Amino acid sequence: LSIDATGGLLKKLTRTSLNLLSGHIFLYEAVVSTSVGHIPVTQMVSEKHDTLTIFYWLGQWMKCAIKSPNEVVCDFSKALLGAISRAFCNGNSLHAYNDNCFKVLIGHDDKLPPCYIRIDVAHVIKIFCRIKCLIGIK
Repeated sequence: LSIDATGGLLKKLTRTSLNLLSGHIFLYEAVVSTSVGHIPVTQMVSEKHDTLTIFYWLGQWMKCAIKSPNEVVCDFSKALLGAISRAFCNGNSLHAYNDNCFKVLIGHDDKLPPCYIRIDVAHVIKIFCRIKCLIGIK
C-alpha cells in the first residue's frame, strides 16, 4: 500500500463574506500496486494534516473488513507516519513502532510489527536536493 498527500490540486476556499481563506486543502490517496497496474483504494480530502485526522480516515477504511497491509510506503510526513503506525500496527505510536523495530534489530525481541512502514527513496532524494549547500553540485 502506498499513501501520499498533495496540497497542490485544490484551491483554498473562501469561507465567509469576509473573504477568509481556508488553509491548504490536501488530497490523500492510498494506492495498491498489482500486476495490472495501480489501484486507488481510498481517498480523503481534508484541510487538516495531522495524525488524528489521517488515523481516523485509515481507521474508517479498515472498518470495511480490510486486512491490515503487510507493507506501507509513504513520505517523511510525521503526521502520515504516525497515523500509519497507529492504524496498521495495533495502535502503537511511531515512537513505539521504532522502539519495537530497534529491539528486534539488536536481538532483544523477535516479534516484528505486523506492518512494515517504509519511506519512499524518491522523497529522500528530494529532501537532499533541497539542501542549499548541495544545490548545483554535479
